[in-house]
Amino acid sequence: MSLNVVNISWYISVTRLNSYLHLLKMLPASENHQVHNGNRRHTRSLCRKSDNSNLEFESKMSPRVASYVSDIKTEDTQYTKLLENSKEAVGRNKTYRSDTASQQGLSDKNTTRVRKQRSKITIKYEKNDGFENNNTDVETVSPYFATKKHEQTDLERENKRSKWEPEGWLLVLNNIREMRKHQDAPVDSMGCDTISDRTSAPEIFRYQVLLSLMLSSQTKDEVTSAAMMRLREHGCNIDNILETTDEKLGKLIYPVGFWKRKVEYIKKTTRILKEKYHGDIPPSLEGLLQLPGIGPKMAHLIMKCAWDKLTGIGVDTHVHRISNRLGWVPTPTKEPEKTRKFLEDWLPREYWNEVNHLLVGFGQQLCRPINPACVTCLNKELCPTGRKNVKTMKITKKKK
Repeated sequence: MSLNVVNISWYISVTRLNSYLHLLKMLPASENHQVHNGNRRHTRSLCRKSDNSNLEFESKMSPRVASYVSDIKTEDTQYTKLLENSKEAVGRNKTYRSDTASQQGLSDKNTTRVRKQRSKITIKYEKNDGFENNNTDVETVSPYFATKKHEQTDLERENKRSKWEPEGWLLVLNNIREMRKHQDAPVDSMGCDTISDRTSAPEIFRYQVLLSLMLSSQTKDEVTSAAMMRLREHGCNIDNILETTDEKLGKLIYPVGFWKRKVEYIKKTTRILKEKYHGDIPPSLEGLLQLPGIGPKMAHLIMKCAWDKLTGIGVDTHVHRISNRLGWVPTPTKEPEKTRKFLEDWLPREYWNEVNHLLVGFGQQLCRPINPACVTCLNKELCPTGRKNVKTMKITKKKK
């Protein structure tokens, strides 16, 4: 009896092993159901041994044991049917995934999981009174966020200025205002708008402002003012200048700097104004920059004085020199145009209108190109150049 019980237990274990083999054959070979080759060979050898042993001990069973074994076989048969049904379900599921993948345009490698692609949407921005929506390109992005590309306006440049700004610049500016409060510099009485005839027609006044700025390049204000007075006495309007010979015009503007080249520029520019702008000057910065002999500094000052429009800071030699001395540029500059860009980047727009006039007069009187009056300057402790010059002067006096 003990032998029969042992045999029965061993038979049950072998039968369950066979069921396990059937299960392995019917399940799909995915990552979660793979069996190593070594384990499969070992399992098959056990199966062959169990098949040969079943025939030997089944003939020696008693009726009671045979009945018990028959019940076990019945249960195994039901279990086998259950596994077959599971295999059919797995096959149907695999077929469904394959069909779905083919509809989605996916390859066989991606049939284990079909993921619905998110559709892209386009976000349109409505117009807002406080924000300009011109020249706006909206990208097609995911539904969760959208980025907007547009050209930066003057208002945005004003609100999104560079974080860099010179330390104590407002105090320095107020000190310059205090030193310039008497308005007795040459630029105050001989500026481009002052030496032009305001009593004449508006287009003639604007033309004279343009000519005075063309003459002022590389020329002192006193010389420019004298040349403009001679032109006004001669008749400073577009028709009369076109009828004037180059020789006569040269005598009228001499001795301004580069007077021969300026005669050529004046004649070409005046002819363009007559033919293209009907006797007036261009009302835009772009139009002014296309005229012969007109640079960015002149164009910004013409827009301010002739058209009363603020388009930028006019940077001449004085503004360029003083900005570098005060440390109002993040790095030293050698060109006035680069200085202008630095100033416009950090200086608030409300100060653009006066900064040119203040610094030009300050440069003519105190912050001169040679031998600046740093000792009497209110910014001698705030200006890097002033501190250096004052310290040098003190050391020189001690040595004497």
